[in-house]
Amino acid sequence: MATVDADGKFITIDVGEYGRNSDGRVFKECAFGQLLMQKKLNLPENACLPHEENDPAFPYYFVADEAFPLLDNVMRSYPKCSLTNTKRIFNYRLSRGRKSVKCAFGMMASKFKILEILTSLEIQQENIDIDEEEIEKNIENNRTRPSYSAMEIRKRLCQYFVKPYAALPWQNKYTV
Repeated sequence: MATVDADGKFITIDVGEYGRNSDGRVFKECAFGQLLMQKKLNLPENACLPHEENDPAFPYYFVADEAFPLLDNVMRSYPKCSLTNTKRIFNYRLSRGRKSVKCAFGMMASKFKILEILTSLEIQQENIDIDEEEIEKNIENNRTRPSYSAMEIRKRLCQYFVKPYAALPWQNKYTV
C-alpha cells in the first residue's frame, strides 16, 4: 500500500501484505488505513477550494479506486450505473488523478525492477498504538454505506468541478 502526491513522489509505503489480498482489505489492515479511518493521520487542516473562500473549508483527500471505501478523506468514483453528466465529469477528474499514481508505480517498477527487489526484502513492523475497537466500528460502518458526510463531500467536489472557474476546458469533450 502506498500513497503518491500529484508530482509522483511517494509519501507513504506500507509493505507487508500478500499480493492476493484485495486493496480494500490491505487498506483496512495497514497502519496508514487504520490511522486514516480513526482520523489520527496527520493531515493538513481543511482549506477553502480555490475561488470559494466564502464556502466552508474542504478536507484534504486521497484519490482511490472502487476497491477503497468512500471516506471524508478518501474520494472514489461514482458507480457507473445511471451517471449524470456532472458525475461523469467528477469520475473523469478523479481518473486523471489516479493516472499520476499509476505512472509513479510504473516508473518505480521500471527503474528499480521492484518486483525482483521486493521478494528479497526483510519486513519490519513498527509498533503503532491503534484502537482495535475503533477500527472494528469503522470497518463495520464502511461495509454497508459511506457516511453521510463523505457522500456530501463527494457531492460538493462533484459540483465544484463543473463550475466555470474549476472546469477543465476539455472535460466535456471526454465525458459528455
